[in-house]
Amino acid sequence: KGIGRVVLGHESSSSVKKAIQSLYPSVEHEEDDLLGKVKGLLLKYFDGEVVCMDVPLEFPSGTLFQRKVWESVRSIPYGDIKTYGWLAEKLLNPGASRAVGNALSKNPIPLIIPCHRVVRSDGKMGGFSLSGGTMLKKKLIDLEKKNKRFKACN
Repeated sequence: KGIGRVVLGHESSSSVKKAIQSLYPSVEHEEDDLLGKVKGLLLKYFDGEVVCMDVPLEFPSGTLFQRKVWESVRSIPYGDIKTYGWLAEKLLNPGASRAVGNALSKNPIPLIIPCHRVVRSDGKMGGFSLSGGTMLKKKLIDLEKKNKRFKACN
């Protein structure tokens, strides 16, 4: 029905398959049209192409608040940056910046849910849960800023 998890930071296809099997032991790996589309979008993204991650999602977990945060982050356009506070206000909960950050730290679908586009109010990166941490977050932001002028998403 939709993408429920993005697995990144592995050296090979076999290590990705092992990671997926450890998360979902009863699922057989089969590449369907949706998975093929997402794979293609991610490859283009990392090659520096501007892509819109307009694919259906199916959250495997998460509280109602976390899901609201994750859905709201999808509205941040390619190449834009918002703050945790901005996102909390958008969710009509202006005091919830830390809760927003905690929800983003549990994002199961990075890049498609672009949590890397959310930073601290002082402009510092804040946290990032993917392998590579804030250094990877900065690289993703820089990649998008560099390519934003070519095409707008959303």
